[in-house]
Amino acid sequence: MQAELIMEPGVSIGWREFVEKKPPSSIALDGYVHRGPRHHINKKGLWMNCNHHEDVYRPFTRATCSQVYFAINQVLFDCCGELIRVYANDCDQDIATSWTLINNGQRPEFIESKLVYKLVMAEDTLDTFAGAYPFPSSFVPMMKRMAWIFEPYSNFRSQGRINEPFKDPEMFKQVVFDVEARFLQSISGKGKTIPLDVRYEKFGGNSKWIVAREVGIHAKTGIFRDRYHTYALFRQNSIGKFYWVFGKLLFAPFDLAKLMSLLNELEGTPGDSQPYGGGNTIFGNRNSQGSSIGPDRMANIMDEVNRYSNAKMIS
Repeated sequence: MQAELIMEPGVSIGWREFVEKKPPSSIALDGYVHRGPRHHINKKGLWMNCNHHEDVYRPFTRATCSQVYFAINQVLFDCCGELIRVYANDCDQDIATSWTLINNGQRPEFIESKLVYKLVMAEDTLDTFAGAYPFPSSFVPMMKRMAWIFEPYSNFRSQGRINEPFKDPEMFKQVVFDVEARFLQSISGKGKTIPLDVRYEKFGGNSKWIVAREVGIHAKTGIFRDRYHTYALFRQNSIGKFYWVFGKLLFAPFDLAKLMSLLNELEGTPGDSQPYGGGNTIFGNRNSQGSSIGPDRMANIMDEVNRYSNAKMIS
């Protein structure tokens, strides 16, 4: 059995279209199909969607890589043909881990490895909570190991390649393959570790919420370490557009749904009425066009929503 990675950056289709147009033994990852996790089996074969973005309560839904891991251990491959086609629209940590599992999961020494399990569960936790989780200090060595494994993606993202108008599928695939190679090195004892880069630059907020520029790739970890509960984090491209991601701890009172609705109202167009999208604890720019809202204005918007959230809690 072989696996083929089909990379289509930015593409997202419906479940019905996926089943009707893709061949049997097709697996969609992490938003390529914009529906919740599901599978369909008939006499022709299997179609499966592993996703924790749409149609789910994200904090209590396993990340895509964890869905794949458990599917493999529930005889997934028995339902597949000689070629498994894996469809993805990004090259992030969750997708790269999922691909690594599918491409290597038939080998018992891989899928039964205790370290593979630990890495998957750690990535599951991080991705479920948008790349940041308040792990205990004893977990730092594992975080440093993961930082090295996922460094190809971190570099790709920090160089702005994710937000380029033209997204080269081959470049995205190469990031996934490079992460896979490091994953295999790490579980064989030949991997490395690198320090976490948790730097960020604060532009506004108070003791509970913050508007900040992402300096280090692990800035979210630094923000939660510094005891903020809610964040608006941005990067800026070469032509001045802003790329925003918003997140919070699960029980923080800040109303992210209200913020997303307000931003869609402010920046929506007839051709794109919802430029922002996401889940219960995280959302961000959907498209590659970015936002014209800078940090100062965003801080004012965040302050307005914060006051609304506090008033709602009192009432």
